[in-house]
Amino acid sequence: MRFDSLHVRLTRRFSLLLISTALLGCQDATSPRFAQPADDVVIRLQVPAPCLGVCSLTSNELTLGAATIVNSGTATAYLARCGASPALMTQVWQNGAWVSLIGPGLCANASSPSIALAAGDSIEENVWFQVQPTRLALDVSTTPDLAEVQTTASAAVFMFP
Repeated sequence: MRFDSLHVRLTRRFSLLLISTALLGCQDATSPRFAQPADDVVIRLQVPAPCLGVCSLTSNELTLGAATIVNSGTATAYLARCGASPALMTQVWQNGAWVSLIGPGLCANASSPSIALAAGDSIEENVWFQVQPTRLALDVSTTPDLAEVQTTASAAVFMFP
């Protein structure tokens, strides 16, 4: 009897492991779970996070977070710029796709030149997040003129009211 009981428990655990692995295997890079690095640049998020400077916006619907843009490669990466900061785009998960928000989070005044991020360096910025699956995206390139631009995206932040 003891062997049968152990066998049943092991079989159930193994089945759950197989199902979990299969479900994770079905996720693609555009799903909310995974970050999408580009040109060795990745965006890491911490939500909530402390204010890194001046954080005057207050709202019950928003949560302050920090985005760390990291160049883990061996060459300089170039980031799209919005004023003095990286041009981070806020995207929300709607109907199975990432949609960029209009308004705060999209750069109305993209500027040049691009921001050079040396190999191994990082930039940290505060960002406000809404109560829905949200991620940040940023155009990056291996050239200062952003001629061969790719988009890096953070993993999603899931917050609940």
